[in-house]
Amino acid sequence: KNSVSSGRWEGYARAMIANELTPLHLPCRTDIGEASDFVATLTLAGPTALVCFNDSVAFGASLGLLRAGRQPARDVALTGFDDIREASSWFPPLTTVRVAAADIGIAGARILLDRIAGPSAPARREILPPSLIVRASCGPDLGVLKSRHKVTA
Repeated sequence: KNSVSSGRWEGYARAMIANELTPLHLPCRTDIGEASDFVATLTLAGPTALVCFNDSVAFGASLGLLRAGRQPARDVALTGFDDIREASSWFPPLTTVRVAAADIGIAGARILLDRIAGPSAPARREILPPSLIVRASCGPDLGVLKSRHKVTA
């Protein structure tokens, strides 16, 4: 487990609890084929929504749902993380969380340059704000979701 996976899990769990829902962790590796195999084994009474570690896992989950006779967006809401280029072209287009890669690079360079200029300064951590990119994979009622959340296209 690394700080990225821990941070994503903690954020998901806090949001679920804040909305009086029970967070459920279904562990699988970040591999499209493995995610597909894992999700295909879920029963029809399984989760009605999957919040995936990244877009690749969401792609695998989508394929696993189809293999199990379930339709992403209709039967199970599906979200990813990273907003990779293929997310908008996937079917159904994948709802995802975007953190701008260029902004990450700029922040990293700024922190590194500050460390070079002041090697004894305390360590610094910068957290960049994500954007929710709502697309069809999260379900049929996008109007309600978009009205409740700040959405960036």
